[in-house]
Amino acid sequence: MKKILKGTLLIVLLPIFLISCEQMFTYSMFEWAQRDPSNLSEAQQISYAKSVLGSGDQQAMADAYEAIKDNTDPEVQLLASKLAVGASGINEAVQQALEDLESGSTSSLETYLGTIDSDMLNNAVTSMASATNDSNTASEVTSEEYLTVAAASLISAVDNNKVIDFPTAITDLDDPALTADKNGTWDQQTLYYLDQSGYTTDDLDSMLNYS
Repeated sequence: MKKILKGTLLIVLLPIFLISCEQMFTYSMFEWAQRDPSNLSEAQQISYAKSVLGSGDQQAMADAYEAIKDNTDPEVQLLASKLAVGASGINEAVQQALEDLESGSTSSLETYLGTIDSDMLNNAVTSMASATNDSNTASEVTSEEYLTVAAASLISAVDNNKVIDFPTAITDLDDPALTADKNGTWDQQTLYYLDQSGYTTDDLDSMLNYS
C-alpha cells in the first residue's frame, strides 16, 4: 500500500514540479536590475519578470512579483501568479519530495511544507483570481497551473489556521453543499481551482497522506 501511495504522490506532484521547468530563461542581461526591479519602467519590469520566471532564484522572483503585482493587465497578473508560486519555494519542496521518494527516504509532510512561504502562495491565488477574470487569459491557464493554485490555497489555509489540518480540509472540500468560487473563502477558492484543473480531492488527499 505504501508503494501505491508513493506512486500516486509522484503522479500528482510531478505536474506541479514540471511547471517550474516550462519557462527557463537566461536573465544575465537583467542581473543588474535584481537590486531593485521597481526602478525599471513598466515594460522593463515585465521583461525582467519573464526573464526570472522558472530561474530557480526565489528572491529574484519575489522581487519581480513585487514590481508587477499592482499591474491590472490580466496577462501580467497571470505572470505575477506564476512568479509568486516560484517565489514560494513550493517547486523546491516538491523536487525534494521527489528526490526523497526516489531514494526511499521520505520525510514528513510538515518537513516539506515548512520550507514554503505561505504568504507567497496566497499571493499566487490572489493574482490568479485577477488574471482569470479575463476569459482569454483564463483559457491560457493549464490544468497543472490550476492544480498548483488549488494546492497553494489549501496549504496557505492550513498554515494560516483557517482550517485545523489537511484531513479536515479535505473533508470540508468534499462537502456537497460547498460551492466553487474563486473570490470566496479558502475552501471555495480551492474547490474552484481544483475543478478547473480536472483533478479531484482524492488526488489532493493522496498527495498529502503518502507516508
